[in-house]
Amino acid sequence: MERLPLGLVKSGLTAVIRDIRGSEHLRQELLEQGLVDGCRIKVVKNDTGGPLIVSVNDTRLALGRGVALQVLVEEADSLKKFSHELGITNLCGTALCKEVGK
Repeated sequence: MERLPLGLVKSGLTAVIRDIRGSEHLRQELLEQGLVDGCRIKVVKNDTGGPLIVSVNDTRLALGRGVALQVLVEEADSLKKFSHELGITNLCGTALCKEVGK
């Protein structure tokens, strides 16, 4: 499955975090905000300028462009297709998201 930077995901789409590049400090900061490997996030706003607005665990976060490019994700649609091929029908929890695709 294709991984791409969060900063390239269009508004309205849902993605699953697969990796966070960058310093340990950045990883820890994002972890404290709930952005962890396997977490499902929805891109609320991704315009040409300004920060990305994402929704995670019923919370909205603003991420700068540089940070958003360090977060690698898979679009949820491709994850659903992959899980369907494996015979997995329920993809609602992050624990399951972590299992699929690792």
